[in-house]
Amino acid sequence: MKYLLCVVFLFASAMTLVNAAESENASPWEVKDAYLYCVETYGDKDEKQLLDCVNEEMIAGEYNTFKTLADVLAYIEKAE
Repeated sequence: MKYLLCVVFLFASAMTLVNAAESENASPWEVKDAYLYCVETYGDKDEKQLLDCVNEEMIAGEYNTFKTLADVLAYIEKAE
């Protein structure tokens, strides 16, 4: 009985870790909203600051982040 409980517990723990590690992509509209908010807040001069801002918004929503601002803009184009 103890063995069975240990196996069940380990399986449940592994599934929890897998679910926690999986992030999903935000919709293009959510990314566009975040991008427009960041442009309004910081302007569009500093690409690194814009990327950091967008990624902070993605992290807050538990979404995957972007590596470059070009990736953000390409992803936004899907919404149009």
